[in-house]
Amino acid sequence: MNMKRCNEQLDFTRPQGECLPYNGTVCSSLLANNFVYYNKSYPDAYDEQEKMAEELLSAILDQGADSRCQDSARKIICHHAFPSCDEDSEIPKPLQMCK
Repeated sequence: MNMKRCNEQLDFTRPQGECLPYNGTVCSSLLANNFVYYNKSYPDAYDEQEKMAEELLSAILDQGADSRCQDSARKIICHHAFPSCDEDSEIPKPLQMCK
């Protein structure tokens, strides 16, 4: 565990992400033209989140899941990798999938 990281002061006034229209390919059938949250803690949030979704979807599809499971998995994975933006928040933040 990196103790330096644990002891750092976090600046909650600075946004840790941003809300932008989804413009990727992996989840375009579900998220095209929707504003999604990009997590800026990744060095390249756009590519990292797209890659994560692509790898998770590949893992599911490679298992030979039936089409109903594939559709459900795609929805969950895409909304996990690219959560919708909380439009009621003053700073960009993702909406939680489940409460």
